[in-house]
Amino acid sequence: MKRIQEYSIRKIIRLPLLKIIIGGLFCIVIPVLINKPVLDNLFRMLAFSDDLNRLARVSISTLILMPLFYRFLFSKLENRKVTELNLGGSTIAVISGF
Repeated sequence: MKRIQEYSIRKIIRLPLLKIIIGGLFCIVIPVLINKPVLDNLFRMLAFSDDLNRLARVSISTLILMPLFYRFLFSKLENRKVTELNLGGSTIAVISGF
């Protein structure tokens, strides 16, 4: 019986809409929750101005934390190597896109 429940939970988690919801919660909400209480206090202790504090927090969240959480989640959820975030030979395209 436990094996049937485990199989059905895995099957439900693999639904595309549920993956989007889980990905959004895990890859956006958690970094945002880390952003304000942890990073804000850290940069205030380092005496960053309010504007520089906000810029640093947003940059760290969007450029480091979100991709890191995405890579972790989908490597575990889909049991695969996450290749869609690799820069490969497209470093110039990424920089020009920013």
